[in-house]
Amino acid sequence: TWLKKEGWASTSATQHEYIFHSWNSGSSPSSGSLRAYVYGGTPDSQGLIHLRVVSGSTTLSFDHDTGLSTIADSNWHHYSLTAKTSGTNTVSNLYVDGVHKSKLTLSSTTINEVTGTMIAAIGGLVGPLSGSSGIGKGWGNIVSASLDEFRYWKTERDAQQIGRFYIDQVGGGTNTDDVKHDDINKKVSLGVYYKFNEGITGVSSTDSTILDYSGRITNGTFVNY
Repeated sequence: TWLKKEGWASTSATQHEYIFHSWNSGSSPSSGSLRAYVYGGTPDSQGLIHLRVVSGSTTLSFDHDTGLSTIADSNWHHYSLTAKTSGTNTVSNLYVDGVHKSKLTLSSTTINEVTGTMIAAIGGLVGPLSGSSGIGKGWGNIVSASLDEFRYWKTERDAQQIGRFYIDQVGGGTNTDDVKHDDINKKVSLGVYYKFNEGITGVSSTDSTILDYSGRITNGTFVNY
């Protein structure tokens, strides 16, 4: 996704600002989930993006350094996060503006397949995390930030694919069609794609719908539009 952040909601290390949260509608939004967040607690933490992958009682934690002194630099940046099982390990990568910045490996640690009905939120939590009554649905909304061109892929994107297409559009056709101009860029792997450029009709019930360009009809709803 593209993100432009101009400030921090809080300087507390416990006040996470959630970029993305997906959940498999299981017993708790903490399990069967994927979370990406930032926080401005200390200068050392302001250039990090945190990725948490959870399946059951197993949590994989990756704390990626963007190479920026602070993410809240009032500039647009493109961030790509990946996580993939490799043998008995799990490997996660971060790319910033199409350039690889961080690779983290958790040895002898993997998760099982996450199944169920997936729901997700951009800019907040989709449901309350277990064990903390103060962290509820929508909590941690990104303050003083804008997002654009959000893509969720069902397979890992490599450095070449990200470098080529982070600043370009990707065609739809998730269910059946492969891209014609790039054999390594398979459209069938694109799960969700929000461009956020539908225009404005002036009718809130229409404008609050965020269209999915992946080829599915996984439209989003702009909460409190």
